[in-house]
Amino acid sequence: NEDFKDGLYFFDMEYIRGISLESLLQSCTIDKIEVISDFLLNIVKEHMDSASFEDNGRYYIQRKCTAIFDNLHALHENTNIEKAFNILCNHKWTQIQKSASHGDLTLENIIYSSEGKFYLIDFLDTFYDTWIGDVSKILQDLLVGWSFRYQFINTDAVSENTKVRVLLLKKKFIEGINRYISSKKVWEDIYLYLLLDLLRIVPYIREKRIFEFVNKSIAAITNNIESGGLYEHVNSTMCWPIYKISGS
Repeated sequence: NEDFKDGLYFFDMEYIRGISLESLLQSCTIDKIEVISDFLLNIVKEHMDSASFEDNGRYYIQRKCTAIFDNLHALHENTNIEKAFNILCNHKWTQIQKSASHGDLTLENIIYSSEGKFYLIDFLDTFYDTWIGDVSKILQDLLVGWSFRYQFINTDAVSENTKVRVLLLKKKFIEGINRYISSKKVWEDIYLYLLLDLLRIVPYIREKRIFEFVNKSIAAITNNIESGGLYEHVNSTMCWPIYKISGS
């Protein structure tokens, strides 16, 4: 519900009794994985169907990259961040499309209700609306493990069963997305957008261990991009999260 009261805009949000998708993946049956994947794919496909190319997409992304790097002035000597910034600045963003998007489509922002329904929460007014950002945010969990970050930094408390569920969800989601993506150039934009997403997080990190988690993930992604192996990693690897693959 939304309205105005005393000249001020307000809205009410329904309280949803349920758990986040990150929590659901720690206990759900294997059959539920396909249901989750279909839900994510439907969101992305709906946004893809509304997409169009715009000449100014690259301009907005590069401007955002510069703004982020300026905010990271204290970390300019960090090799991983400098390398990531250089990769982003040199990328052409040839496949970027403007479309509807959630803005922050992580597993933490999807609620599975007690009635068995999915709800999206915490929509973000991002700097550029694109379905590629939706996919990159999903990969922020299915590759990087962002929504599980506190479990990873606390003596790797993610169970083997949870890891198997996440890997299965990644496999089904990637297979589904590949039905709609025919070019590796689109995947390049998605990978680079994921790198941009991680850099956007850095200025807001206040815990050293979380910074180390993100920094190692950035290093793993940039190393894979430079070696040309990230496409194969996303589509075929059975390891998770990505920072552990690099041995960082």
